[in-house]
Order: sequence, then structure tokens, then C-alpha cells
Amino acid sequence: MKKKPDWSYQKTAIEQTFKKFTNSNGSKLGIFIPTGGGKTRIGLSIALKLLLRNKNEKNKNILWITNRKHLKTSGKNDLKEILAEKKVDSRTIKSIERKFEFLVVNSMDNYLKQHTLSNTELIVIDEAHHSAAPSYEKIKRSEKNLLFLTATPVRTDGLSLGLDEVSFQISYRQLFERNVIIEPTFEKPIILPKSGTWDGEKENAILIKSFMSLCENYRKRYKKIIFVMNRVKDINCLFESLERINENSEIRIENISLEKDICFIHGSDNSFKRIDKSYNTNKALDLFKKRKNCILFTTKDLIGEGFNDPMVDTIVVTYPAGSILQLMQISGRALRYADNKDHAFIIQTKHSEIEYHFEQRWLYQDISDRPRPRLLDYSYHSNADLITKCDDLLLQHNIADSYLNRLRTKIGKVKEGEDISILFCGLKYDERLHASDFSKKGKYVAIFIDQQNRNECIKIFNTFCENLDINKSHLINLYLKNEDPLIEEKRPNYQDMLYAIEKACSEVEGVPEFEEKNRNYNNDKGKGTTFLTYVTFTHEKLLNQELGRFLSDCENKEQILEKIYNPSLQFSSVIKIPNYIDGNLAFLLTKKQTEWLHANIELLKTHIHNARRNGLRFYEGITSYQNNLVESVLPLPIILRLEFFINNGSTMIFSLETFDDDYPKNVRIPRNRNKAK
Repeated sequence: MKKKPDWSYQKTAIEQTFKKFTNSNGSKLGIFIPTGGGKTRIGLSIALKLLLRNKNEKNKNILWITNRKHLKTSGKNDLKEILAEKKVDSRTIKSIERKFEFLVVNSMDNYLKQHTLSNTELIVIDEAHHSAAPSYEKIKRSEKNLLFLTATPVRTDGLSLGLDEVSFQISYRQLFERNVIIEPTFEKPIILPKSGTWDGEKENAILIKSFMSLCENYRKRYKKIIFVMNRVKDINCLFESLERINENSEIRIENISLEKDICFIHGSDNSFKRIDKSYNTNKALDLFKKRKNCILFTTKDLIGEGFNDPMVDTIVVTYPAGSILQLMQISGRALRYADNKDHAFIIQTKHSEIEYHFEQRWLYQDISDRPRPRLLDYSYHSNADLITKCDDLLLQHNIADSYLNRLRTKIGKVKEGEDISILFCGLKYDERLHASDFSKKGKYVAIFIDQQNRNECIKIFNTFCENLDINKSHLINLYLKNEDPLIEEKRPNYQDMLYAIEKACSEVEGVPEFEEKNRNYNNDKGKGTTFLTYVTFTHEKLLNQELGRFLSDCENKEQILEKIYNPSLQFSSVIKIPNYIDGNLAFLLTKKQTEWLHANIELLKTHIHNARRNGLRFYEGITSYQNNLVESVLPLPIILRLEFFINNGSTMIFSLETFDDDYPKNVRIPRNRNKAK
């Protein structure tokens, strides 16, 4: 049975970002989620929460900025869907929609001439990797909260987006594991002509041959295919060739109709105009989406951003990679989840290396991807847990004893809650050893990276990746400070790092002179080089699983957990009540409040029972209870929803009394709060 997607990360992204915005003003936060992960819905949900927290401020609005007209329309449609799912009445929907202003960035100047931003609660920049452009400067200089949404935050020109902080990010790998998007199969690549283009009869014939080979499995293996071309000229040339084939009965493609199965769409023309000349680009794309099986020829610019058809299962990339991030975004169009879709396929030119980037966590890395380092993510919940996980990795990488003790000392001094990294740099592998032994006998050095040396280490790494011919000693001396007490320890570490980068580049770029052929790189290219592994450790609080499930639908989950973790506060239970529009709202209660709650639930039951006995309705019993209430130790929202606990007490009240610090998967909430953590 096909597993359903786990979308729970969206709630985490919403809660984390909402909390950061409510605790500050003028923040610039980024959310980085791959294509198909729902970043637009997350952005809209955050905007809704910010609007609804200030219900009395009726003039507040949201400014949503994107770079294309169809993305503006898409944002509006997504907002309608979210409000419809929440079963909001039509009057409220219209009221909320009026508070959202969806704009294309080139219309911003006119908007700002006619409006001030004084009532703007949040500015959302969709496809934010474009926001380094000058057209976004006025908005980015505003003192309003800004939310940057993108699937590809790293720009090829290296310009910064201008963020204060990344509020949430998730990788392709994590979304594969959650069944949110489908992990692609990389089919046999198309061999790109030496010219690098499809100009000329010979080159065109190569692409036609690849197309006809693909058609043999059309409807069987590949259901809905998009050929992504670099130029409009290539599309027109290819389609003309297909028309000639269609007219030639001797080489007709079996089971394929040029009219019903094949179409082309680009900015200035589309094949649907042969049916109706009024069909523009957007209408043509809508017609393609409605087809169950179809083959589309289009440009990278047209479907690179904002195009959403979950039934597309095959992407054919017909040009060499100029921007690996754009290539990932285009390929991601085939990965979207659909109930009756089980596979996704990517066919690329031989020069492209998308597979590595999908396999690795390559969304917002601080190190260059040129040497294709392997990326590993770990979380830890205590210092002991961190030490254990680091030690396992150090032993797996055969770190020499002279380094081992020094590294263990540094790891042991990490403050709980701090994020650290370890960069493993490969040493020369003995040519006499067999390739099958590399995983066990390959040796590395390890560089410990924390806030003290991160900037220095990353700058040396990235500068060398940009220019491998630079003098290594000069580069290291450029960033090391003479007064640094660890300078003599760092210098050889950085020399080893630069050696590993140099060898990694030779390995992944297939340099003929590369001598270490026995490291098994060719068997596992998707995982990256064998010379560099970058491991990141992030701290996560250990959460009792039952409590986690109880709070999973509460919009203030993070705030509640913070209070539970606070050893100076004492609570007896946590309860939840239905929230306005969506989800639940949680409250922490002391022992006195918990006892009062249970007593008044019983009292409310009595009032309802007496009302019914006297021929009155259920709600009249509630009114009777509220009218007779003299005082309350609970917040008013709980009193107004007390009836929810009558039949749902077991699911709406969670006792904290039964947990102690020895509970196997616990939160630090119990009675013995002074124990060592």
C-alpha cells in the first residue's frame, strides 16, 4: 500500500517562523523548501496567523510580491484553497482576501507611490532568489517583517539575499523520506553533441532518435513527459522534424498522435493555437495539465518557476547545466506527489550532475559545491549523545590518534544547544590497497568547526574552490591571525583541507591525471567525492512522544514546550481547546487550576443535565453554568469552551503528573527538576 505523505514539517515551519516574527519587528526571515514541498502554502499560513493575532486592527494587510504574473495568480488561488479547506464562511473569505495584495515586482514603484506600508503586517517575497536584483531594493529597505520563500536560495552570481536568519529549511532527501515528493530514477542520459547545441541536421537527428526511443515506453513507463529546451529555436526545429516524420508513413511513431499526444508551448507561440488562435500561453498550459498522457516541448524559463502539474512524471533536460540550481528546480517538476503516481524519471544530458544535488542536502550550504562534498545531518539532544555520535564518525573515518584526543576534548566542551560541524578531509589512499577495502581503510583528518572558526574555515574553503591555482600557504596566512593561540594547530589542518579539495575536484571532474582510482568513486557518484565529508550537528530537545502527539495540532506548541522545559515553572497538566479557524490552542495549568477544571466540568454536566430534564436545550445548560459562575482560576477562553471537555476529556487534557526524569523518552518536565541534565 502506498504511504501517504508526511506534511507535519509544514506546521513546524509555520510555528517557528510565526514565533520569530511575533518576538521581533523588521525581521528578514527565509524559508527554503524544494519544489513540491508547499512553500507557498506555508507562507500564506504564516501571513494568515499574523493577521488573525491582531483581529482588532482591521486595516492590517499582507503584501505578496513575486516576479511573474502567473505566480501572482497562483498565490491568489492557493489562498482561496486554504480558506476553503478551513471551512471559513464566504463573508470572512472575502474580508481576508481583501487584506492580501498580490503584486508583480515591476509594479512595486507604482504601488508605493499610491500606498504607504504603515498598515502592512508582513511582506512576502516569493521566488526570493531573485530578490538580490535592484528592483527589490525599496522593499528590502523597509522596516517591515519580510519573509523570503524559495526552493533555490543560492544565486549563481553569489549575491546575497539579505536575510537575517533562515527560519526553516528542509532538503530533497528529507522530503523523499517523508513521501512528500517522489525520489527520481535517473535514466540513461542523452549524449550532447560536441557543439553543445542541437543546431544542424546531425544534431537534430540525435535528439529525434532519443525522442523516438523514449516513445517506445510512452504510456507504459513514462506517462506525462516534458522536454525542456534551452531555446525557442530548438523547439521549433524539433517540432518541424516531428511533423515531417508524421507525414512519412514509413517511419511513423507507433501509438503516438502528433495532434493528441505532442504539443509545444513557449512565450510567443504554442501548438494549441492550431485548434483555436485565441489560446495564449497560460491557456495552453492549462490544456496540457488536463491531459492524462502528453509530451510537451517547452523552455526552461516557462516551467522553471510556478508551474505545477503533479501528474508530470518525466523530465528530459536537453541542454548542459549552466546553473545546477535551476536544473534541480526544473527537474523537480516531475517529483510532485499524486495519489496515482508512483515513479518519477529524469533524463539529462551527459554533462549534467543533478543526481548529486538531489542526493545531498544542497539547499543553503555555506561551502562551495564544486568539489562535491558529501553532506551528513545529525541531531543531538545532550552532550553525551553528541560525544557518542561524533566518536562513531571519528572511528569510521580512521582519524589518527594524534588528532583523536584533541578532537574529543573540543567536542566535550561544546555547550548544549550549540550547532557544530566536522569536515572530514581525505588523505592519500595507498595504491597497493584494493578498492573494496577503501570504506574500511581510507584515512582522513577532521576539522572541528564552531562559531569561533567557522567564518575563517569557510572563507579558506570557498576561496580555494574558486581558484585552485592560488598559493596554498599564502591563502592560509591571509585568513589566519598571528595572535591566534591555535595557529600552529590550524595551519596543517587547513593544508590537509586544501589537499583534499584539490583531489576532490580532480576526482569529480574526471581529470585524466588523477591517480587515486582505487577509492570507489565511480560506484557511488550520487553521494559525492570520497575526499570530503561535511557533517552538521544541530541540537534538538528530547520530547516525550505522547506529549508531542498531543501538541501536534496546537498552533502554540513551541511556546508551550519552552515553558515546560523551564525548570523554574511547575505545571500539573496541559490542555487544548479549538482555535479560531484552524487547529487548537494549548494552555498549561497548575495543580490548583487542574483540580478546578475537573470540578467545573462535573458542575457543567450537572447544569446541562438539569436543563434537559426541564425540557431546555444543551446550550441553555451551558448558559446557566456561565451565569452562575462567581469566579474562575482559568483564562476566559477555556471557560467559554468548557463543554468540549465533557466528551473529549481524555483527548483534550494531558497530565504531566505521571512523568519523571527517568521516563525513557521524556521531556524535562517532572517533579525532580533539580537533577543533572
